[in-house]
Amino acid sequence: MLAMALKELRQLGRDRRTVAMMVILPVLLLVVFGYAARFDVESVDTIVAGPAAAAVSANLPGRLHVVATHADWGRDESVDALRRDEATVVIVTGSTNPQAPVDAVLIDGANLFAAQSVLRAIAAIPTCPR
Repeated sequence: MLAMALKELRQLGRDRRTVAMMVILPVLLLVVFGYAARFDVESVDTIVAGPAAAAVSANLPGRLHVVATHADWGRDESVDALRRDEATVVIVTGSTNPQAPVDAVLIDGANLFAAQSVLRAIAAIPTCPR
């Protein structure tokens, strides 16, 4: 085993391109993924549905970009909207509890970074269910 390791070290001494590739490529990847590549989502398309849709849409964080409000929609229509890819998140409201007007937050998990961004954004809203 020691003889094989010594042989490989001698070969690395002869082949400068392999040594350069072993050093430069990891450093390049660290720089690209550490500084240049950003996976933050600034704006997520949102539909607010249910009787309290107008009131809830006015209080959403800026990251959740409301593309439509539908006061007459329920959970079934909201799920259909997610399946049709009309929005990434649908917030379903209800009128049963004025302190917590949001009944459900439906998130399309197909876009992982957008879904994680939505989870962080709604964590700050005290009336959203967890």
